[in-house]
Amino acid sequence: MSTGNNASNVNTVAINGLGFREVYLILRKQFAVNCSIGSYEKGLSIVVPMLVNGAFACELLLKSLNPSLNRGHKLKTELFDKLKDTTKQDIINRFIVKSKNTYDETTFNSDFIKNEELFVDWRYFHEKSNHASLGFLDLLIQTLYDFMKDNNIFEDSSPDY
Repeated sequence: MSTGNNASNVNTVAINGLGFREVYLILRKQFAVNCSIGSYEKGLSIVVPMLVNGAFACELLLKSLNPSLNRGHKLKTELFDKLKDTTKQDIINRFIVKSKNTYDETTFNSDFIKNEELFVDWRYFHEKSNHASLGFLDLLIQTLYDFMKDNNIFEDSSPDY
């Protein structure tokens, strides 16, 4: 892959983030279907790939919002906290609204910290017990996607699932 100019790199990172988001959404839908028909074993078999894809989507989308962030996997402390204050506050506000006010800024930050290493933790899930909040991840992915779409960060032609 060419390093090219900064704008095209940001767009490439965002587009790759969208790709991982799409895979997450497909797996998330299949997980819900499997669980709804009582096929819990099949549902559980896709949890790890679903979480890894979702976490990596968030990582790439956050990195595309700040071109100087090209390293790190910690979603909150290494990526989100390094965004402009106005961007962070906009994302937090959108997240709270999307959660139908089940979150406030304190619970958002608390759950973000608890889930900030989802990519690393679940990529190596077999090495230790791990925590994941699927509800938080769902909201974060959708909030980042909506923020980027509303701010014309990428040209999106992906379907809504």
